[in-house]
Amino acid sequence: MSVIKRLSPEVASKIAAGEVVEKPFNVVKELIENSCDAGASKIIVEVNEGGLNKIKIIDNGKGIDKDDLPLALERFATSKAATVEDVYSAATFGFRGEALAAISSVSDFKITSGKDGKAYTIACQYGKICDIKPTAAVKGTIIEADRLFENLPARRKFLKSSKSLEGEIIKLIKHFSLINPEIDIILKCNDKEVYHALSSDDTVVRASKVFNGKAFCKGVAEYAGKKVTACATLPAASDRLKRDAIIIGVNGRLIKDASLVQAVINAYHRLIPDGRFPAAVIDIRINPDIVDANVHPAKLEVRFVNAGEIFSLVNDAVANSFKGKGVNTGYTGNYIQQGYTINDIQDNKEQSNIEYEKHVKNKPVFNQAGSYPPFSKHTNSSLNTSYKDESPKINSAEVPQPAYTLSLDETLENIPAYNTDIYDNTAAVLNDNRDTVDNRIASGEFRVIGQVDKTYIIIETLNKEILFIDQHAAHERVLFEKIQSDNTAKPKPSIVLHDEVEVVMTDEIIENIDRFKLIIESFGYGYKITGINKLEILRVPYTIIRKNIAKEFTNIAVDLCLTGKSKQEEAPRAMLSCKSAIKAGDELTYAEMEYLVTLLFNTNNFGTCPHGRPIIYMMTVQEIARKFYR
Repeated sequence: MSVIKRLSPEVASKIAAGEVVEKPFNVVKELIENSCDAGASKIIVEVNEGGLNKIKIIDNGKGIDKDDLPLALERFATSKAATVEDVYSAATFGFRGEALAAISSVSDFKITSGKDGKAYTIACQYGKICDIKPTAAVKGTIIEADRLFENLPARRKFLKSSKSLEGEIIKLIKHFSLINPEIDIILKCNDKEVYHALSSDDTVVRASKVFNGKAFCKGVAEYAGKKVTACATLPAASDRLKRDAIIIGVNGRLIKDASLVQAVINAYHRLIPDGRFPAAVIDIRINPDIVDANVHPAKLEVRFVNAGEIFSLVNDAVANSFKGKGVNTGYTGNYIQQGYTINDIQDNKEQSNIEYEKHVKNKPVFNQAGSYPPFSKHTNSSLNTSYKDESPKINSAEVPQPAYTLSLDETLENIPAYNTDIYDNTAAVLNDNRDTVDNRIASGEFRVIGQVDKTYIIIETLNKEILFIDQHAAHERVLFEKIQSDNTAKPKPSIVLHDEVEVVMTDEIIENIDRFKLIIESFGYGYKITGINKLEILRVPYTIIRKNIAKEFTNIAVDLCLTGKSKQEEAPRAMLSCKSAIKAGDELTYAEMEYLVTLLFNTNNFGTCPHGRPIIYMMTVQEIARKFYR
């Protein structure tokens, strides 16, 4: 006796509806995508009780013909695809002909549509189609889906609260509006407008609105007919966000793609701390022939012909969006000398120009006469590489003069290698090259106020802002970019050890370390493997000679062998800049603070250190005044 039976159309439709319509969120998504396919430039979405009681979509699209209304409610009836090729090169959001049939089988459903001056309505109550009726003229289409899942109590009881369902719909509409900035879209929840994206607002404006005023900037990457536009937060603004703040769209369709999300995150490598995420809107525009949208029941996933190219374009577009922008502190101008206050300039605009010429423009950043000694001869040695002697003895005859120093003593590019005279003439160098130093000052008029806890530099700007700068993180960023720019220019100076340092490592590290020998040597280290899990360090960078050499080398070796390929060069650079930078607790003079801030503001990214931690915290004078109830 046969036990396999054909399902009735009613049961089959409920099963099919479960694939397409899981919750009210899916209903709204399918219906607004249909509106876009109809050419709508304005969409109004109304929901009550999280969409369970009412979902209403109003658009100004081209409308539906009277004869097409009954067909629109049938399964696998569509105007968007006729052949298999059409399905796999769909230029529209919909192409299966399932959505309206699925929605109408689980709701009290009604379509009202106008075209050519005539309008008709058709209703369908939980799968039972009613007759078409003429109605008052409308422009576009109105679709209503009420009392969702009322005929499926088993489904309804597993849904979240109406508040949670409403939140999902709000999130959907906001994200959809970011990927489709040309559409004016309004969302009303329980008869109250909660979101309105104007068609005149571009993606940057909409993104800032969606993400509570965060600063966004735009970048583009194009290749072979593929275009990716990224609207992303600056690294310094990427905090308190989750991975779902990264929104991906392909030809206007919202999708989920873990690989492309990772491409965005990779663009922020060494710019924000691990475990934190930026906000980004990634709009991918490509030929429909090279993307397959028919791989997921709810069309939330797609497959690309060349996924690697798309990954690279996304990464490049995001990197281009904030490249060279540093941190958005919002100030402009030039350096203000010590003892000359911002109020002196702001009192009178005309007078300020005279004072600026007198006190700032025509004066070098550093005094020629040397009211303070040159950096290399400061009694405070915190900016130089002096450490407690924890290393083995070296042969002084084998110690070369450094090609350059990883400290604030450096003021010139292309310092001749092993120039023993340059450090005895620092004052002359600064004096003769003061224009170079002036040109490297950030486009911000600032005055150093002082140092707090021997850790934070405080500066004041003309825009009535107070900036707190982490001196260690700032120096890290300066050194990191210096090391990056110089890495291929010349080898790092190193010292040959008189007594080799033996290091014990795991078998895995010993087996893999030779793969990175050139990288390790480029940073001034030399070694030889002496056993199954042992090696000897032969030479080291002069900057760590007073450090724990075995520990420093081990850290770099582990970082290289256990990190991804893309990070293998940056890891030791970040570590070297961290170890060479001034530390919290190092007392700095005003001159040193001024120079460090100057160098910082001329880096490509002065918002975060190489490890992704923030460098600058900003407070406005207005914020401070509020604390005093002024």
